[in-house]
Amino acid sequence: MNIVRSILIISALIAMPAGGAFAEVKGINGEKCDKSETGVKHDIKDKGPHICDKCTYSKCDTKSGKIENCVMKTDWVNCVPDQPKKK
Repeated sequence: MNIVRSILIISALIAMPAGGAFAEVKGINGEKCDKSETGVKHDIKDKGPHICDKCTYSKCDTKSGKIENCVMKTDWVNCVPDQPKKK
């Protein structure tokens, strides 16, 4: 019985890190992306090249009770500096 329990624990530990790899990309404020891409090169002003996740979604004005003035927004999230390739 201890062998079965050990196998289950080890399997759970191996599966944990893999679960984060499939996380859904969201906008800066948790917006649901209409389209998303991961590992996209993006140049951040005054910081240089980065690798980011790109989230594109529509944002509309609803203050008047109507849906109007919709625009497409792009958020760059989970950015890390792009490391130059070593030769």
